Amino acid sequence: MLLSMTGFGSGEYSENGISVTVDIKSLNSRFLDIHLKLHRSLYEYESKINSLVKDCLKRGRITISMDIKFESNELENLILDKPRLQQYMKIANDISLEYNNLRQLDISYFLNNPEIVQKETNFNKELIENCIEKSLILALKETERLREIEGIKLGKDLNNRINVSNEIINKIKIETKSNWSNQVEKYRMRVQNICEDVLLDSQRMTQEIAILAEKKDITEELIRLKSHSELFNQFLNDSESLVGKKMNFLLQEIGREVNTIGSKTDLSQVSHLVVNLKNEIEKIREQVQNIL
Repeated sequence: MLLSMTGFGSGEYSENGISVTVDIKSLNSRFLDIHLKLHRSLYEYESKINSLVKDCLKRGRITISMDIKFESNELENLILDKPRLQQYMKIANDISLEYNNLRQLDISYFLNNPEIVQKETNFNKELIENCIEKSLILALKETERLREIEGIKLGKDLNNRINVSNEIINKIKIETKSNWSNQVEKYRMRVQNICEDVLLDSQRMTQEIAILAEKKDITEELIRLKSHSELFNQFLNDSESLVGKKMNFLLQEIGREVNTIGSKTDLSQVSHLVVNLKNEIEKIREQVQNIL
């Protein structure tokens, strides 16, 4: 089953007056790129949070917002940092003496300054860690579920586009085969025009035509395209993680084969089909960027 890198999830867990809420947003990225937005009291748990995320989400740009609330008043005490307050007051007094037109600081400024009035939390760290883990796991499971749903949609779209691409490849094969005798005759006329002042026997003429025809032959490219297409279909049903990277590498190979066909062919109708095929491949590439 394909998994998308796009998803979101939320989780909340409360125990003994402690409540932790988590929101996760996942977008596509070449690697696993984790960005944490934490309540400052949770900074010390950053390593554990990263570890849990890495175990679950293998790739993508992951943004995690986490907040904690203490529902019991007994869990928090306010502490006044008197030395720091005295420093602030001295600086404020010096400024007021220097600039007479400045208004006096309101006491609310000091009450809302976390450097002066600090919160001392009486809690069990193991309890907080447990709340973090359970709320994060809930959010990660929801994110995985939505990644699966989005992956199913991507798989259906990619399957349709691969089928369209295969139809175009078959048309290229038919057009090339049906016009091959005409192309060989054109090569014969080209060789004759180039060598009109040179006498060539039939064997040499056949040899020159064969060399020119071989340079223009796209049989090998068509065979490799068929092989690449079959492998891509296997990836669509692959349960292995990080299959999106394999698809992306394979699309690069497909693109090279298509470019080679476009450069080799002398048929305008095949050139038009190549343009359509490149368009489909580009659409597939855009979708593959979202696959885990």
